[in-house]
Amino acid sequence: MPDVCWRVERFGQLSSTQDELRRRLESGEPVDGLVIRAAEQTAGRGQRQRDWLSGPGGSWQSAALKGPVLPAAGLFIAIGVAQALNGALSTNRLQLKWPNDLLLAGSKAGGLLCESSSGHLLAGVGVNVRNEVPPGAARLEELEPAEVDELVLRGISSGWQLMHSRSSELPALWAPLDALAGQQLELRSRGKTIRGTAAGVDATGRLRLLSEAGEKLLDSAAELRGPLRRSGN
Repeated sequence: MPDVCWRVERFGQLSSTQDELRRRLESGEPVDGLVIRAAEQTAGRGQRQRDWLSGPGGSWQSAALKGPVLPAAGLFIAIGVAQALNGALSTNRLQLKWPNDLLLAGSKAGGLLCESSSGHLLAGVGVNVRNEVPPGAARLEELEPAEVDELVLRGISSGWQLMHSRSSELPALWAPLDALAGQQLELRSRGKTIRGTAAGVDATGRLRLLSEAGEKLLDSAAELRGPLRRSGN
């Protein structure tokens, strides 16, 4: 699969780069390779429509790619983005918290929102860089926002390539970045509370949870409640 040729449109302020990209797609505009980037989002959102503080100084963008989209697309994009950013970081390295968070030293530094629509993947990525962040969050202060913008695009392209060329290797690709491996988790899935030890992901991107009743495979509809602690500690 050839490298992606990006077309970047920059805005000073948008309500949401993801919503703007979706609007373009739904209006019939060709969006393959289109990137919507904003210096600030006034209504940024993450998974389950949660608000995402997206002030000046961060990296806020959404990119569209046309082609087959696997259910685990978001995990492949997360892997690509984390690898690209880690290549530029000199100290702490980013880890991935299933299914879509970027963690720096255990605190959230970014997130992804990947959606499939009309034969396209819409990949929204927000990363804290020099922007104001809420209590308990982290930011990539050693990098410049413009540098993070380009690294994220490189990561999206890399994740797209991985999804189409190495899809069966997802568990192995995810493992070195997995922030939850070995932790005791509590999740809510389809009205039930499930507890167990995180054991990576399967080839379709589902979280593997080892419980007293055996192995459970949870999709991204499952909501992580906690507690989070290392097994045996």
